[in-house]
Amino acid sequence: MQSQRLPMAQASSEVSCATCKAEGASPWCALSPGDTACMDKHKWVRTYEPGAVIFERGMPCVGLHCIQTGLVALRRTDDAGRAVVVRIVPARRTLGVSAFLRGGTFDVTAHALTPTVVCMIPSATLEPILQVNPAQLRAMLTDLGNTVSELETAMLRLGAMPLRARVAQVLLDFTRAIGTADDEGNLTVVLPVSRIRLAEMVGARPESLTRTLAVLESAKVARFSGRRFVVPDLDLLLDEVEAASA
Repeated sequence: MQSQRLPMAQASSEVSCATCKAEGASPWCALSPGDTACMDKHKWVRTYEPGAVIFERGMPCVGLHCIQTGLVALRRTDDAGRAVVVRIVPARRTLGVSAFLRGGTFDVTAHALTPTVVCMIPSATLEPILQVNPAQLRAMLTDLGNTVSELETAMLRLGAMPLRARVAQVLLDFTRAIGTADDEGNLTVVLPVSRIRLAEMVGARPESLTRTLAVLESAKVARFSGRRFVVPDLDLLLDEVEAASA
């Protein structure tokens, strides 16, 4: 059976900043042609293998990181010294906006979950653009505000939704980001995180996660085998999430 990627942003190491702007990639909606040409001239592009660190918490921010392709996890260390995934970031999003705007250090560690291509645009290139393009600065502030809103929503979801719905939401997020569809409409995902990390993301113990996955499998929402899971009907997965919000 042949498989194909679900619709998602495609890019190569030669992609232009103008392409990201044209596709509505946040936060670059207000760039002028001259701005994108300048960014193309001075950016560098790197490919990261799964597990590779893009930047670490405490490192000085020297520019913005734009994800061309791939999936990135942002982690922080809690008071007990455990690394906790606080956000999964898909392609066509920008990392480090907060650290860049305040001129400080990164407050999270970013590492690739899948093969990931990232453009880094130096601060020395961006700052002159923002000085003469207030609309672009507003766009970046809007992007930062949207990110904060997403995090607040995720925190509310973590506290208010039952575990079954939280697990379904995370599975849905991964399915949309990296799922593949076969000719029969089955959606297959190979999780880029371990079950221990997945349990951290939904605020549960690993054994509670295992029981919840078994419940979802018995309800025919998904089939699980190691890190691989198959969703035969996306509507059933959506129903699990929406039922908790009703």
